[in-house]
Amino acid sequence: MPRSVAYSAYRLYRFMRTLEIADFSGGWNTKAAPTLLGVNESPDMLNVTLDEQGSFSKRLGCQAYGTAVPASGTPTVIFWWESGGQMLAQIGATVWASPDMNTWTAVGTFSTPDRCGFTDFAPSTTPTLVIGHPIDGVYLWQGTGTWTLATYTDNGPLPKGNRIATWQNKVWLAGDPSFPSRLYASNAGAPGQWSPNTDYNDMREKDSAPITALVSGQGRDQNAAPGLMVFKESWWGRVSDPKAGTTFGQYTTLHNEAGAAGPEAVTTATTGQVVSVHAHGIHMSDGVNPPTYVSQKIENVFAPGYLNLAKAPIWNCTFWRDRILISLTRSGSSYPDFTLEFHPGLGWIVPHSFGFTSLTHSHLGNESRVFGGSTSDGRIFEVFKGWTDDGQTIPAHYQTRWYAVAGGYTVRLRRTRMVARGDFNVFIKGDQTEDQGASYHFTGDLPTIWGNPEHPFSDFFSPGVAKTWAWRVEENSQTAAYGRTLLPSGQPEEIGSFAVYGFSSDYMRLGYA
Repeated sequence: MPRSVAYSAYRLYRFMRTLEIADFSGGWNTKAAPTLLGVNESPDMLNVTLDEQGSFSKRLGCQAYGTAVPASGTPTVIFWWESGGQMLAQIGATVWASPDMNTWTAVGTFSTPDRCGFTDFAPSTTPTLVIGHPIDGVYLWQGTGTWTLATYTDNGPLPKGNRIATWQNKVWLAGDPSFPSRLYASNAGAPGQWSPNTDYNDMREKDSAPITALVSGQGRDQNAAPGLMVFKESWWGRVSDPKAGTTFGQYTTLHNEAGAAGPEAVTTATTGQVVSVHAHGIHMSDGVNPPTYVSQKIENVFAPGYLNLAKAPIWNCTFWRDRILISLTRSGSSYPDFTLEFHPGLGWIVPHSFGFTSLTHSHLGNESRVFGGSTSDGRIFEVFKGWTDDGQTIPAHYQTRWYAVAGGYTVRLRRTRMVARGDFNVFIKGDQTEDQGASYHFTGDLPTIWGNPEHPFSDFFSPGVAKTWAWRVEENSQTAAYGRTLLPSGQPEEIGSFAVYGFSSDYMRLGYA
């Protein structure tokens, strides 16, 4: 008797199939429905970072740098003065400087503890650090002694402000409480001399809201002219004319909604892209074209229920290698306690559990480094250094999206083979359960072939039956890990204590259920 069609179809379900997952480069997505995320996106992750090959690994820690603190209190703002080779830190009303963060000297003391701003002015003569303060004015410091107050060359009042940048051989300044939307510039080549009666412009494209930040743009327009990026809370403009005269400070509006929350809420990536953050999210521009919105995958994070938007003016960011770090204040916190890592080239965003009062990039010791100001005392931390956060373990996890591996039909998952390194827990979860699911452990002993560590794999069998599946990795340790020594004379690079490069899961469909 011939077999029925139904029986033949039933037999077809008994073939083993394989789901391959080897790309996690989509980053964090908090907006899409669990089963509608991209195949390379995660709805739940913390303290992991991504690489250009699409794998994920645990981030490095935050380690206090130096043996001394400038003073009691927390740093309001820190700044690495590249030309002078010194770290600057404002604590209270005093500005401190140190070449190694072991010995600190006072540069000067303001009349109030209002936040200041720093910029580097390095002509062919002596490099100069220019310091702007919203109450006291503009100060200059050349690395020794105390600072000197800038002067003006006409009868105008001395410019004041803490939004400060160097562009086209001038220092540009905004943030004067008496003229909140006014942009000033120093005399060409002379950051200590200002003509405030003539060299200014009031940026009032749509309102008189205060200027919040300045940064020098890297892109050039059709006339091969660079630009100075000027920000308000919800406005992004581009100054294209640095010359004195009737066209001084001539500007163009790039966007009427993008903006910067505060003086440190904008930075320039190594690719030349300008990145800013404010209460509505993160925007990016090449400095010529209108900025694009790049945080749409996590736009619901920028809401009062998750972030303390009242503290947005103290949000801060800087670049690190090809990434951007953005420190934010979570709901219930009065200081930055949460950081987003954003890759301008690949577009992904991942969250980290640390935060700093201020971030600055440096080449201290000829290395690309990021430093952050402590939120609890006067210390300064190196970011992505070591394997703890100030001696505390770093809890890390990554969960995949939910996969309907057979189009929503019930399947029996037979085996998951994971390619990874390190030592961590693996949970295989079925049917959108909030429980941990089937629990396994990945053992991270690395075999060595010809002196190079190779990625091991582990097999996890028979987690059960379900229609949708997700895989979750968790780790909480202080385990040190190093990469390969790339050159015979070099030191191995510090790397995260675990990494996952991909996995495959074998399954069988169980009919029409």
